Order: sequence, then structure tokens, then C-alpha cells
Amino acid sequence: MHIPDGFLSPAVCLGTGLLAAGTLTVAFRKVRHSLASRTVPLTGMVAALVFAGQMVNFPIGLPVSGHLLGGTLAAVLLGPWGGCVAISLVLFVQMALFSDGGWLSYGANVFNMGIVGTLGGWAIFQAIRCRIPGPRGILLAAMAGAWGSVMAAAAAFGVEFVLSHPADQFNLRLIWVLMASFHSLIGVGEALITGLVLSVVLAHRHRAQVRATGGLPLDHRPGQPIHRAGKYRSRPRNLVEMPGAISPLGMGASALLVSPGGHEFPGPPR
Repeated sequence: MHIPDGFLSPAVCLGTGLLAAGTLTVAFRKVRHSLASRTVPLTGMVAALVFAGQMVNFPIGLPVSGHLLGGTLAAVLLGPWGGCVAISLVLFVQMALFSDGGWLSYGANVFNMGIVGTLGGWAIFQAIRCRIPGPRGILLAAMAGAWGSVMAAAAAFGVEFVLSHPADQFNLRLIWVLMASFHSLIGVGEALITGLVLSVVLAHRHRAQVRATGGLPLDHRPGQPIHRAGKYRSRPRNLVEMPGAISPLGMGASALLVSPGGHEFPGPPR
């Protein structure tokens, strides 16, 4: 979905670039004021993992392949604004080093994948997570958000392409159908990867709680009712606030950097 130069008109590139710049300015400010100091290296780690994950393509049964966007994973791990920042960094490195996406189209790529995809996936995640409690709700919400993020980014590109070309120059209806068809399949791959990685992170977190507290929640205080391990009473904003979740992220980073087929890791609110 990385848009090369020449696909979009200069006016659309300028408009999406301004929207992306404005949103990233807000995102950087939110990240600076809301995240703890330990999340700064974690943001870099997430960006590195998403970068490596995007370099691995998976077939979708057609003469087309897809790759991980990672916006929802980054948002679930770092929060929506941290996710926007991480994906924008990934897209810049890919553009600068591998010519994956054009320089003039960088704003459009950031807007589609880093902002629309990330914030759209986060909104879906939050909407479902509030209605389905427990780890199952986390997995279902994140997988739905991952699929929705791919479709949202594809829809944004479709709108930009329509605005960039006269209606009689291309069969715009066919382009919309192809975009929706291919990316609905790519979204399935994104959702499956998201669910797999989240299940590993949640399982590790549960084991870490049991080892550290003898089965009591890590935030349990004397006089409070005892909740069984795996029953969550509160929902932090992102994985950084989840005790026991940073360790698997570090292991995941190491595994990904030495494995050509690895994927990045997310982390959910609970």
C-alpha cells in the first residue's frame, strides 16, 4: 500500500501531507506528556519490529501479496498517539532506504497507514474491548481492529486516487472493487498475526503474575478482594502499563532481528 510518486496529484499530496504533519505534531506532544520514560526506547523497539514485519510479504492466494501494516499493534502497545509516531518512523525509513513509497507521497502514506489505519484500528479495538471483558475480548478486539485498519487505509487511498484523476481516465469503480477485495484478504492476515502475537504476550503476562505474586494480581493490596490470576479489574491505556509484558517484548525483538520470518509484537490494554 506504499504509494509511489506519480500516483496522486500534487494537490492531494500536499493536502495529505499537511494533514499528516498536523496530526503528528499533536501525536508527538501527546506522547511527550503522557508516556513514561521507559516507553521511549520501547517506541523505538516497536518501530524496529514493525519495520522488520513489513518487510515480510505473505501470499493471499492471488498474484498479489500483502504485508503487515502494524498500526493497530503499535497502538495497542503504545497507545494511539505512540502508534502514529512509530508507524511514521517506519514509513520514513522504508522510503529513505528502500524507496518503498515516494518522497512526495510520504505524507499520503503516513496519513493512510500511520494515522487513518492506526487511529481507525484503535477505535475499533476500544469499541469492542469495552463490550467483551477478559483476554478473549482483547484478542477479538485487536484482531477486528487490525482487519479494520487495513480496510480504512485502503479506503483512504481510494478517495485520494479518485480526487487525483478525472472520472473518465480510469475505471474508478473497478479500482475500488479490486482495492476492497485484495485488502480484505490482506486484512485477514493482519488479524491472524495480531491475534497470534497477542496470545503469546497475554500468556507470558499471566505466567509472570503467578510467579511474582503466588497467584495474586501484581497490584493487589492488603484488604482488597482477591481476584484470580487472569481476571483483570482495570484497563491500562497501553501495554507499557501492564506489568510483566515488557519482558516478552524484548525477547520478541531479539527473535525478530535474527529470524527472517518474524513479526512484531503488540500489547493490549486489559
